[in-house]
Amino acid sequence: MKKKLGDNALQTLEKIVALMEVTHDPNRLNELEDLRIALTRQIATLVDISMPVESQEYQAAIAGLNEATDSVEKAIQGLESIAKAIATVAQAVQLVASVAAAA
Repeated sequence: MKKKLGDNALQTLEKIVALMEVTHDPNRLNELEDLRIALTRQIATLVDISMPVESQEYQAAIAGLNEATDSVEKAIQGLESIAKAIATVAQAVQLVASVAAAA
């Protein structure tokens, strides 16, 4: 079975990040970062056009992702533990998975 567009896009995104980790040339790093951002935005666009935004699951996922983002930002600032941020992100991923399963 061939992989779908989402799987391929995520695999490419992972490979871009992996390449960034081994790239030392600042110009190439900037180019890779631009590509990572562009691909991430396209993935977001695909998700937004294919998900039922009115559903309770979708709204819960949005709230969970917002909470996860806040938690990660607090952990970066040293205001919250990394473990708590990871747990919050894991909960948000579960909420997103429930939206994906319902679609």
